[in-house]
Amino acid sequence: MSLSLNLEDEISAKLSQEIKESIDCAIALEMFKQSGWHYIEISRFADNNHAVDITHWLEEFIEKGMYYRAGREFVFKKDIDCTMFTLKWCV
Repeated sequence: MSLSLNLEDEISAKLSQEIKESIDCAIALEMFKQSGWHYIEISRFADNNHAVDITHWLEEFIEKGMYYRAGREFVFKKDIDCTMFTLKWCV
């Protein structure tokens, strides 16, 4: 019985952590948008490689700290970075 209870506790803790992270991301995105950052959401990832390619592109072409990403949602401090991202990944 205790094994079942431990599993339930682990599942509950994991779920709580995922909910907290989701809420934190939503709050961060909203704060950036309210601060004038440029928001874009891509419709979907073609596959996992697509998501990895975007991550590598961001690291190579956008200055660290000048963007924030939460899944398929992105905010960029500079308009030009948002434009370049849009042209590269959304057209």
